[in-house]
Amino acid sequence: MHHSTVQARHEALTDTLGHDPRSTTGRMRYVAAAPLLRLTGPVPRQEQRRAARQA
Repeated sequence: MHHSTVQARHEALTDTLGHDPRSTTGRMRYVAAAPLLRLTGPVPRQEQRRAARQA
């Protein structure tokens, strides 16, 4: 992959996340978020629809 493509993707990712994933703070945020994501897991679509109807 060309270095300018990688640089553009990194800038877009940094803008989306709101922090630099290559910094120490960014890596620590990932380390904290990854297990939380695995523990919570995605909400199945059927549950989302049910919750939307009840709201």
